[in-house]
Amino acid sequence: LIASWKSYKNTKESYERLDKFLHDFPVEKDKLSLPDPRGDIACEAISLIPPSAKQPSLIGVSFTLDAGDMCAIIGPSAAGKSSLARAMLGIWPVAHGVVRVDSADINQYYSDALGGFVGYLPQDVELFEGTIAENIARFGELDSTAVVEA
Repeated sequence: LIASWKSYKNTKESYERLDKFLHDFPVEKDKLSLPDPRGDIACEAISLIPPSAKQPSLIGVSFTLDAGDMCAIIGPSAAGKSSLARAMLGIWPVAHGVVRVDSADINQYYSDALGGFVGYLPQDVELFEGTIAENIARFGELDSTAVVEA
């Protein structure tokens, strides 16, 4: 029992952090069913305050990317690059402004519906336990052709 105490304590602390994260995460409301996105993206004067932060990491950011365009976001550590990516993906809600995909507010899309059309390469790549194919398929139904294309 004593040998398991550290493992129990770490598990409990991890659970509490995850529970707090899920509690702070906004609940997805009912949304309209939108057509598959073409891929035009626009950030219109977005400002973002990351969860658990008091100061904004982005203030008044605006730009547009047409479908098929490539963009590299570069800058020093803690400049807001990852925060911008999270806002553009709808992971973190913006405090002001709007992120649009094909002229629709990103918050109008169901995250599951939009996720299949988004590619994102974070600074630190982490895979979930499972095969690479399962990670690519996001642990859904495995389609070998789609996995190879990805």
